[in-house]
Amino acid sequence: MEPLPSKLIVHRSTGDVYEVTIYTVPFLIGRAPECHLTLDENAISRRHARIDRAFQQYILSDLGSTNGTFVNDTPITTDHVLGHGDVIRFAETVIAYFEDPQATTELSPKEASRPGIAVHEPRKEVRVNGLLIDPPLSVGQYRLLALLVRHEGQIVSRDQMANEVWPDQTDISDQMIDARISRLRTRLATYGADKFIVTRRGFGYIYTTNVE
Repeated sequence: MEPLPSKLIVHRSTGDVYEVTIYTVPFLIGRAPECHLTLDENAISRRHARIDRAFQQYILSDLGSTNGTFVNDTPITTDHVLGHGDVIRFAETVIAYFEDPQATTELSPKEASRPGIAVHEPRKEVRVNGLLIDPPLSVGQYRLLALLVRHEGQIVSRDQMANEVWPDQTDISDQMIDARISRLRTRLATYGADKFIVTRRGFGYIYTTNVE
């Protein structure tokens, strides 16, 4: 059985939102009318980027565009394997969310019933006691939470957080980290899960379900 094709949920600077199915590869993206996804904006190059498929994976490449292609706010300079939920930005004007139906199968009963916070990194999904967080966390919030959950029961230092959440920036202040933690806790509080992120003053933060 042929796998279902993946999709791009495109958000234009004009406010238009629409869905494009990747029926054929290579799938060209750019300002030129022959592209499969035509983006008629000045910041977009004529042949801006391309999506290929190999070994059951979708691969995004920038085609030497003037203003760049970004995945989850990181510029891509080599072929990038796309994952479900990735946020793609073409220049500064167009955002597209990558959806891979092969990655959206239901969780196993064991995973769905897991107490606390479960992060499914291939799908970029977060569940609290089996309940999917919707709308999804921001990219920065997701990166921070995934880091904490990967190190469950261990202290995660501020330096680790800075490297994970802001990989291409330096001079990340304590205030920036505290603000990101605060916003993450606010989102988790809706699900009663903010208590799972515990401050260890002078050391960092820890994710644990052993809280009262």
